[in-house]
Amino acid sequence: MVAGLVLLAGCRTIQISDFHSATPTPEPLPKLGLAVHTESFALLFGREMAEDILIGNALDPGGYFPSPIGVFTQVGQPLHDVYVLLGNELSDNIALGTGEQQGKARFKLIYYNRYNSGWGYTIPSALTAFAVNIFGLPFAVTKSEVELQMEVTDNSGRVLSRYRAPGTGKTKVAMYYGYSGVGALRKANLLALQDAMQGIKKQLAADLPQLKEQLSQAGPDQ
Repeated sequence: MVAGLVLLAGCRTIQISDFHSATPTPEPLPKLGLAVHTESFALLFGREMAEDILIGNALDPGGYFPSPIGVFTQVGQPLHDVYVLLGNELSDNIALGTGEQQGKARFKLIYYNRYNSGWGYTIPSALTAFAVNIFGLPFAVTKSEVELQMEVTDNSGRVLSRYRAPGTGKTKVAMYYGYSGVGALRKANLLALQDAMQGIKKQLAADLPQLKEQLSQAGPDQ
């Protein structure tokens, strides 16, 4: 029961600001539609979330497994996060939010790994039956590693450019000031994706004039 409390008692929650970053490219591309390779994100993010939920319940001797609806709702949350974050990156930092759509930005998750990088916290937490966590010691540090791919296409689907970049994000699972286990997973994923987008935007910046010309020549969506 105590383990479950430690995992769930974090005070911090995901905020709207967590889905935005103010790091625009030097000049915006014409309006682009968002296309996400759902399978790659759902397969990796969804699997990790499901494992986290099931393991968290198994660690709680007095707990019950959540209902199927509850599992599917939480498993779908990281995928929803992906759409919101990447959509904001597109409209805030990469392309115009108005005008006729002249192409698409397609995103795919190439690599994903999530692990606890804070065993120095977890081991003493377990050895003291989590008593030290009541006094502020984190229970774990959730770290996510990704490799994200972005393609810019015209409206016919022809790929004009492709970029890949790694990203990392980490956050603490802790009572009072940290996140819950599931909250830390979501936050670490968001930070990793934003980190990868920083690398992609740096690569994209060099191609902006050429891409703007190619998208203009291809014309708007029919």
